[in-house]
Amino acid sequence: MKFMTDSLLKTRQRLSVEEQTQLIELIMILLDLNTRISNIKTELAAETGLKPCSLNRYIQTARRKIKARESNQRAAADLELLLFLDEEEAERNFADTVNFYKSIIANPKTSIREQLQARERLDKLLGLYS
Repeated sequence: MKFMTDSLLKTRQRLSVEEQTQLIELIMILLDLNTRISNIKTELAAETGLKPCSLNRYIQTARRKIKARESNQRAAADLELLLFLDEEEAERNFADTVNFYKSIIANPKTSIREQLQARERLDKLLGLYS
């Protein structure tokens, strides 16, 4: 008497972890190339011996990895933009501060003491005085 489980064990295809990783990477490439899911299943079923419905799990994993990769890329781009904007703002603040101290020094109505303090602070800001 032959049981159904015996036939399932004989026909079941198992992939090693390395083969699974390669398969998922291949699916990711195909998805990036906008290949239709039905074509992916048909091609990979013929190549690997897996059933098309068994490939669904690998396709879902590939989609999750693509989504995570895109999310990481988006976060990195946002961080880079934020750093760039902070750098621009720091440069603007530096220029504003230098102009402020220059205006104090150039103003004839400010006292000599205030002008000297402004010169010291400007020198410190420019790295000329410690």
